[in-house]
Amino acid sequence: MEENVKKTVLIVAVVVCIAAAGIITYLTKSGGGGIASGKMWVKCNNPKCGVDYQISIKEYDDFVRNSPGGRRAFAMSGGIPMKCNKCQELSVFTAIKCEKCGKVFFPGAAEGQYEDKCPGCGYSKSEEMAKSGG
Repeated sequence: MEENVKKTVLIVAVVVCIAAAGIITYLTKSGGGGIASGKMWVKCNNPKCGVDYQISIKEYDDFVRNSPGGRRAFAMSGGIPMKCNKCQELSVFTAIKCEKCGKVFFPGAAEGQYEDKCPGCGYSKSEEMAKSGG
């Protein structure tokens, strides 16, 4: 059973890396327009903090680009922790905000499910789209 859990975690990590690489590629080629001017959710993984907030996509892209190893290190590790605005620890990662209940969570929080499946209410936009054929 533990082997299945490891495989699931690895699959989720790969999916997150691929999605992040796609976003970063799009942002790099977009010339700073479109989605690059938007916001994204991040969340602190420090159990004593747990704050969530939004940052600009450009700020995140700049952070990844200027991190040791840059985009390659990001893709290999599945994410590089940022410094938390509240607790100042290197414990902030990208997150998703549920469209239904508003909970902010890490991608893949609902193990073995769609990466955007909310651990609070169970909603997943990806799952809904798959069910409707869209």
